[in-house]
Amino acid sequence: MLVEYLLSTQSSIPTIRRRVEELSSYFPENRVFIGDEPLYLFPTPEQLNQIDEASFQKMKFGYRSKWLKELVSTIRLNEFMQIKNLSLQHKIRYMTQFNGIGYKVANCVALFGFSSFDAFPVDVWISRFLEEFFGITGNAEKLMYTGQEIFGKNCGYIQEYIFFYIRNRNRSFKGGGN
Repeated sequence: MLVEYLLSTQSSIPTIRRRVEELSSYFPENRVFIGDEPLYLFPTPEQLNQIDEASFQKMKFGYRSKWLKELVSTIRLNEFMQIKNLSLQHKIRYMTQFNGIGYKVANCVALFGFSSFDAFPVDVWISRFLEEFFGITGNAEKLMYTGQEIFGKNCGYIQEYIFFYIRNRNRSFKGGGN
């Protein structure tokens, strides 16, 4: 999940999907079939570590290629899995030590990967919502803490509803966009 969210930075959902499929299909031995449909399992950490930065560049990961190579080369899976039982602040501090992992990515991984429901990922949609409905602006860190304060211990759930609401409202009334 950490790899997928690193690949998601400043990208549309179709682009993220393409990147994940490209990365997964890099290893033909990971191909499985569901009915007649060929799909690829996500690479293991060991497989990811075999890929060099130039290959990530060929997959069109752009500036993320260097970050991804650094991440898969330096992260220790056992250590990463041990943060599950730590506080959200510890999880975020651990994840943001890696290049390319900011507050949004760290909060997404904490929420969706570690079930830290007090995580509050802030993207452009959540920023717009907080500004429009609460008059609050700022960087991702400030907005994260503000969202946690406003919406409480299960703010991660609420963030998902806000995201769904603001995206769909904008599509309905403004012609949408990503």
